[in-house]
Amino acid sequence: MVYSLVEMGWSVDLRRLLLRLSGSARPGAVRSAPAAPWDGAAPADPGDPDEGWFGEGSLSDERPAPARRPGHRETALGRSLRGDRTALQRVANDLVGSDHAQADRLERLLEAFVEAILQGALEAGVVYPSQEHPFWARFTPDQGRRILDALASMGFRFDGMGGWQDGRAPVRRDLVLAVGVTGVDAVRIHAWPVPSAMSDLLRDTTIDGEEYLASVAPTLKLTDLATALGPRAIPLAEFWLHLERARPLLLAET
Repeated sequence: MVYSLVEMGWSVDLRRLLLRLSGSARPGAVRSAPAAPWDGAAPADPGDPDEGWFGEGSLSDERPAPARRPGHRETALGRSLRGDRTALQRVANDLVGSDHAQADRLERLLEAFVEAILQGALEAGVVYPSQEHPFWARFTPDQGRRILDALASMGFRFDGMGGWQDGRAPVRRDLVLAVGVTGVDAVRIHAWPVPSAMSDLLRDTTIDGEEYLASVAPTLKLTDLATALGPRAIPLAEFWLHLERARPLLLAET
């Protein structure tokens, strides 16, 4: 079902906002390369929600979850951003009751919303390398994020799927320069990934959708979400119809 912005009852200001944002581009993502040994050293439009969004290659697939910070509140939306699909199923069922067809459709709309948030977090660089990886273990999570930010500024970006966007991986010189932004003396690091291991450097890197959402739309206000998601807000038109009723369920502590 397709709704016009007028039929949805949105304000003129919001319609203008979304139409202005609709001209922006969104990047794509590629699958990560196979794991390499360690030497000791912007999606297409979702289309018809009846086809679903949580398919192969989705950022919403189950993956290592970001570390929880002090004072963390467990919510249904937070769980879904960490890959728990059952959280969205419960929200959909609570909203529509015993209507299974409607619950399935609403669940797919919720999935598309979560995917859009994760894509936004990825673009904003709210990503953290795995502390289990022998290279990243020597840095704090915030230092790891700063290193990834520096690499992104050089054109080496996390693809959201455990690898490098477009398969373009850095070499040791790039990594040394990126480490320098943290204040860590690269001379003190004696073990660096060999070239064949660079493709594995981002395996298990996480996207912190909760941190991103807290910074751009902590209360899930529609205008905040539209501004943050930009052109991704347009394909979510049908979901916005349900936002008022879904908001308290998404933000409730679980």
